[in-house]
Amino acid sequence: MSVLVALRVRLPDRPGALGLVASRIGAVRGDVLGVEILEVIGTSVLDEIVVRLDTAEVLELMIGEINAVDGTSVDHVRPITDGRADPSLSALRAAVRCAEAPSERWAEEFCDALIGWCDAQWVLIEESDSGTMVFGRGERPAAPAPDTATEASREIRVEMVRRGVRLNVGVTDRPIHDRDRLRVALLARLVDALVDPGSAAPGSVGPVA
Repeated sequence: MSVLVALRVRLPDRPGALGLVASRIGAVRGDVLGVEILEVIGTSVLDEIVVRLDTAEVLELMIGEINAVDGTSVDHVRPITDGRADPSLSALRAAVRCAEAPSERWAEEFCDALIGWCDAQWVLIEESDSGTMVFGRGERPAAPAPDTATEASREIRVEMVRRGVRLNVGVTDRPIHDRDRLRVALLARLVDALVDPGSAAPGSVGPVA
């Protein structure tokens, strides 16, 4: 049975580097469905590559092939669903899902959409002033120690000013990069602008006034 995976691959920022990686993926009969640049640092670039494989058994072989390309390494691998194959379409689906939800369920729909779209482990919406939880999915881990900067980088916080709430999105299995933060922030702004806040009281599952 075929599997769909998202690979975060660090490779040299030079012409032909991505082509070499794609060639190694093709060598194990992998089908590249999408490529997204997450981060450029100095002379290297971090890409997220969505690949469909005929079977899960060739995954380790493919990783080995990619790591054999000079200056290239696989940072992270995770399975994803078909709906995540195209990041742009999956973002639009998440926005439409939230915009079409009943006003009293916007928070629930937004949390569920983010879990599916971002592969997040937890999502929490809380009142900006009091920190009271409005709605959440998943379990937020304990606060990291002050010196564990890498753990702190695994959470995205966005203020949704119109509703007076703060969105918190976290992962536990990989770092969050600048493009991850930008995508979540833009979707939060869109939902904040499109969804009618309604008249639900703060602290309820529904919208926050």
